[in-house]
Amino acid sequence: MFRVVLIAVFLAFLVQFVWDIFRPSGDDFSAMIATHGNAKALAHLKTKAEHGYGAAQGQLGDLYYHGAGVKQDYAEAYFWYSLAAKNNEHAAARTGTSLQEAATHLTPEQKAVLDKRIAEWKSSATIGERLEMFCYNL
Repeated sequence: MFRVVLIAVFLAFLVQFVWDIFRPSGDDFSAMIATHGNAKALAHLKTKAEHGYGAAQGQLGDLYYHGAGVKQDYAEAYFWYSLAAKNNEHAAARTGTSLQEAATHLTPEQKAVLDKRIAEWKSSATIGERLEMFCYNL
């Protein structure tokens, strides 16, 4: 029995090691655009953001804030920056200033509506996708 557990643990570490080497990072939007084109890369990024991946939420906020590949929309930028800060500590540090800058472009009424939307937001990730994000720190 001990051997079976030992082998299972070894295989789990091996799979993690191989996965870390060969998986695409998903954090470099420029590389995704170069590989897949604008529309596909944006769709992929939006899917990851909707699944609760903080880095993708921050990058989507950047796109909306600067109007890069999408129509400039400070409300959407604020929404995605807020989720990034809420869902991922590292993204929070990176997006804190951007979130404040996006907020300066909003009326108090817009901000109140968005804050309610943020509070009610739930990830669209399935249980399996959430487990994958947890296991691989996505």
